[in-house]
Amino acid sequence: KGEATDFAGVALDRFLGLVAALDETGKLHVFQQHIRVGAFDMGLTLGDDTRAHITISRGGGSIFISDSRQMILTDSSGEARHKAVLNYYVRLMACSPNGRYVVTCDMDIGVIRVYDGTNLTPTHQRFAIELMAKATQVQLIADMPPNFIAPSALTVNDNGTIAFAMSGVICVTDLSQMDALPRPQT
Repeated sequence: KGEATDFAGVALDRFLGLVAALDETGKLHVFQQHIRVGAFDMGLTLGDDTRAHITISRGGGSIFISDSRQMILTDSSGEARHKAVLNYYVRLMACSPNGRYVVTCDMDIGVIRVYDGTNLTPTHQRFAIELMAKATQVQLIADMPPNFIAPSALTVNDNGTIAFAMSGVICVTDLSQMDALPRPQT
């Protein structure tokens, strides 16, 4: 009764067996193995021009969700800890296993952006094609991917190493290759 029938995005924490899922209405559902923890209205709006994104840190301490226009940091209790309104549409989203980094790629121009996973402050960004052009080639690439191709896969580890794929070419880079963003003054 009142259960979601269609999930738009699902993430699994293999360490504790925590499952987090976004339904088609933008509601977050959390399960601890086979036990339903709860369903939480996160204020997300999923529509024809948006896409659900959800990723979870190891141990389930941080759950990052997005409706493509905003990103929310929550936990298994469904309490939103931080929210960021984005000026782009999210194509891909990933978080590091420890939740320190959240990485996104936009739908339009292929910019990879890195956020602090504790407060969703943007820290680094760079065009994916620039990162690929700057990376050391381990194998000869016949042709670089076209400039208009957006990444199709994205991941980040606990040390800030980022891997992504474009047109079948895989690039591994790190934060030192990206542009650091100025810190907001408070």
